[in-house]
Amino acid sequence: MIRSILLALDESTASASAQKLAIGMAKKLNAHIAGIGVLDEPWITAPEAVPLGAAAFKVELDTQLLDDAKRRVHSLEAGFKKAAEEAQCNYHIIDAEGFPAEEIEKAIVSHDILILGRDANFHFFPLRGMAVSVEQLLKDSPLPIILTPPEESFGKDIIFAYDGSLAAARAIHMALLLEIHKDKDVHILSINHNGKDAERQAQKIHKLCERHGVAAKVHGIESKEKPWNIMSTLVEELNIGMIVLGAYGHSGIASFFTGSTMKGLIQKAKVPLFLYH
Repeated sequence: MIRSILLALDESTASASAQKLAIGMAKKLNAHIAGIGVLDEPWITAPEAVPLGAAAFKVELDTQLLDDAKRRVHSLEAGFKKAAEEAQCNYHIIDAEGFPAEEIEKAIVSHDILILGRDANFHFFPLRGMAVSVEQLLKDSPLPIILTPPEESFGKDIIFAYDGSLAAARAIHMALLLEIHKDKDVHILSINHNGKDAERQAQKIHKLCERHGVAAKVHGIESKEKPWNIMSTLVEELNIGMIVLGAYGHSGIASFFTGSTMKGLIQKAKVPLFLYH
């Protein structure tokens, strides 16, 4: 059961979705929630080549940028405080300075799960692709992460995506232990070039779910299509609100749900992803 949630605060649209999801979970589960705002001072004040005589100008500019970033971080923290109080959640705020991924990693050990937006970058401007901080957290976090897309309207139920890898098995085990599936219908998805192998893989997780008292529906699908195309269709057909899958498994790009394929899914997914390795 989830007792404590860590929420990364950022100005991105996906991070606003993360806050909505995190506060909703905290209220539903009666869990504590901590919002962490990070001022990336090392990035803002990083040394760079400047013309002769312009050093003083850079110091002044850095000071202005720091003051603006502090104001925006504190505004995010105030917004989180207001939302948590309106939801009557037990909460606190972590006001940190340093490299975002490192500061979040320091804080995460006191919590059960981290929730953040998939395009969070903590630098207050949009990026193309996955931010370095998000990718580092996905690789290094000892705890599961829920990564949210920009959309705020999520379905209700959940997919356990299983490709036979250890990473996927660990993610599903953790989701079951944390009861992330509570009050949801569970769908087990396995995709393989061979339909019998897909069904066989899915049945292994079905047996695990039964032992946890979870009634799940099996979807063993024979296909050579890209997994996220199949998932996108199922998300709409089955009222899915979350997908559980393994992150960065040892099987690399040969695996359906890990490595480069997982990165593609992160960018295309229309629902939150529960990721664990």
